[in-house]
Amino acid sequence: MNNPYKTLNVSPTSSLEEITRAFRKMALKYHPDRNDSPDAVIRFKEVYEAYRVLKDATARAEYDTQKYESQRFQARTKAKEDLEASSLDGYEKAFATDPTIFNNLYETLENMKNDIKNSKRDLDKEFQDYGTKAEAKKQWLREEMRKMCKA
Repeated sequence: MNNPYKTLNVSPTSSLEEITRAFRKMALKYHPDRNDSPDAVIRFKEVYEAYRVLKDATARAEYDTQKYESQRFQARTKAKEDLEASSLDGYEKAFATDPTIFNNLYETLENMKNDIKNSKRDLDKEFQDYGTKAEAKKQWLREEMRKMCKA
């Protein structure tokens, strides 16, 4: 989408009233019923789309955030290009990765996965043992109660 602020000729700090006024002015100018120009329909749709984004506070904030993130991305890209141009060995050599790092990382992750499986198995066995012990204790208490009642 084009910049809605430029489309409506308003600044990013404009109030809703200013945006509405600009929209009405542009809508009258480019409305297909009033303008016979072949690109009037397209311009009218652009004006409407810009107004739709800027009149809604949520959509406007989302657009402003995306614009900000886009500018940050462009700045990072420019910084990378500057680094590549200024580096004697080039960007890839400056940030080259040793292939064994990935193998070590993969082995570490596999070991962690196995440790988790073993821990789960041990916990399941322990809970099973607790269940068996609790059942035995309950049985023992019943027997003791029976003995006490008979006595």
